Amino acid sequence: MTLDGTSLEGSEDFGTAGSGLADHALVFEVRGLLSNWKQPFSYYLSSSTVKKQSLRSLITSVLKSLIDLGLTPKAIYCDQ
Repeated sequence: MTLDGTSLEGSEDFGTAGSGLADHALVFEVRGLLSNWKQPFSYYLSSSTVKKQSLRSLITSVLKSLIDLGLTPKAIYCDQ
């Protein structure tokens, strides 16, 4: 559901790991600890909540990407 109450629908997108009609979005956001900035880093569309195996794989991939960019992740927060 978007902020204006309309549905968010599209194709589920986990690369090669899934397909279907999406109605959920998973967004990874990067924030600064010592400075006031935040930036959406990546997003994935799914047809339901993300299964723990897929979530583990996505978190690992995002952390590796952040490290490759020279950032040092200090904490992970999830409200799923």
